[in-house]
Amino acid sequence: MFDTIKKEMIQTLQHMSIDDNFIEKQDKIDSLFNILISAKLHIPKLFEEVPVLDKYEGRRNFSNNLNGYPLIRKLKGGILQISNEIDIYVPETIIRSQNLKHGDIIKPLKNNNMDGYYFQKLKDGPKIDNDTRGEIDYCIISENKIDQQFTASQHLVDGQPKLIKLDNDLPITFIISLEDTQKFKLEPGSIVSIAYDIRNPKMNRVIWNYEETAVPKRPKPSGHYKSSNTSSSEIEEPNNEIAVNKDDLWVRFENTKNFLIEKKVLLIGSDFKKAQYSQLAHEVNFDLTVMTGHERESQIQAAIRNSDMVLIASGHLSHHRSELPRDICKLYGIPMRFISSNVAGMKRGLLDLIENPEVLVSNSY
Repeated sequence: MFDTIKKEMIQTLQHMSIDDNFIEKQDKIDSLFNILISAKLHIPKLFEEVPVLDKYEGRRNFSNNLNGYPLIRKLKGGILQISNEIDIYVPETIIRSQNLKHGDIIKPLKNNNMDGYYFQKLKDGPKIDNDTRGEIDYCIISENKIDQQFTASQHLVDGQPKLIKLDNDLPITFIISLEDTQKFKLEPGSIVSIAYDIRNPKMNRVIWNYEETAVPKRPKPSGHYKSSNTSSSEIEEPNNEIAVNKDDLWVRFENTKNFLIEKKVLLIGSDFKKAQYSQLAHEVNFDLTVMTGHERESQIQAAIRNSDMVLIASGHLSHHRSELPRDICKLYGIPMRFISSNVAGMKRGLLDLIENPEVLVSNSY
């Protein structure tokens, strides 16, 4: 694999001319470097095992198609339509780890060490909406006590629960299948992404469970969000294990937060709570930049190098997307902390960065 990628990088540079789109070439090189870094760090899911059909044997090697193929997004995962007879499935994990979109041009590369492919994004596709697929992120799973059926009628918007509404602005409740419930090990309070058929929203699938991507603690059951007696501050409280000596932590934060004034802080992940994080930044007077974690590697690298400190809310990122910025921070000596996805987690991470500046990388859960 290493030699194959190295050869393609060399060919990309050798065939460059002054008239080329340098940004596009840089994105391609970044993508290849990304694969190498992932392999070196033993990041799981770098290769997805996709069976190779016998019908491929004796035909031309479609991996040599330098133009790639447009990604056709399905409810879960997607396909590359090689011909009228041949489709290659692109798993959801690959789509999310590389932030692939419907219509992006993808090149499947044969993995000679096993029966499968890895996938390289060649360029962004045209801005074409998928007119049959919709997706709602950060849906809150609840349980119907009568029939024990799992459903989702709310999702988190800027950290607050809101009714799920489709384009017609009418509330909808997604019924979660038993298959998805068991596959993703769902329970009340689980936070998931749901894809649905725009023409018939009853056709839906759970495609991602955020709790299975290194969430430090389970979210509260959906009933907690519905309770009218629950304040927003209670939602932000850490769990009981973290709450030990909480008052002392906050006193120390108040006494040291002046060190943050006009500092450049980069937060990666948990961008759906940007409004709450921005309020803290305004109160303390530090410069906050929030990224989703799914931007191009070159963009993440540039943002990290322009920051004084970095926080990574890994609970809502894939393993790859949380480990990559960590390694960039190590490379450039930028202090960072992994934090839980709430304002309390941000305070704890910032406090640790202030009190232990000599520690470059650590957890602050």
